[in-house]
Amino acid sequence: MTEYASRQFSSIYEKYRAAVYYTALRVTRSKEAAEDVMQSVFLELMDVCEKNGRIPDEVGGWLVKLAKFRALDHVRSESRCVPAELPYARAGDPAEDTEKSVAIRQALDTLSDEEREIFDLKVLGGFKHREIARIVSSNPSTVRWQYAQIVKKLKPLLADLN
Repeated sequence: MTEYASRQFSSIYEKYRAAVYYTALRVTRSKEAAEDVMQSVFLELMDVCEKNGRIPDEVGGWLVKLAKFRALDHVRSESRCVPAELPYARAGDPAEDTEKSVAIRQALDTLSDEEREIFDLKVLGGFKHREIARIVSSNPSTVRWQYAQIVKKLKPLLADLN
């Protein structure tokens, strides 16, 4: 890989690693598995870049979709029960069950899978509405409206946290 390609890959990694990780975490519900999936996704990106000589178009959406599929593959291959509770601690932070984290987890559990995916991509992944629309095969106006509804739904549930 050339030095330019290496810098470009590093830039993409920094920009999308959180979105890839949290997408994998949401599906696998395991920090270790999410890290494995994230690593395999970025290794596949590197292989694709070396093979094609360029970075795929819409790389952010491509990475998130690939993370989702690789995470589903991982869960299927493990053929084990997935815990009902998702530890939503940031990578590297100790996962404490404080009153706030329990309240946040309970509020997030009220979201449907589709709402959770949009929320995760926007808040954790930092994607724009138009990017999320491409990832979830929708249009930006719909995603913008859905995100507003999600915020409206979560606001009263999280009002007492401040």
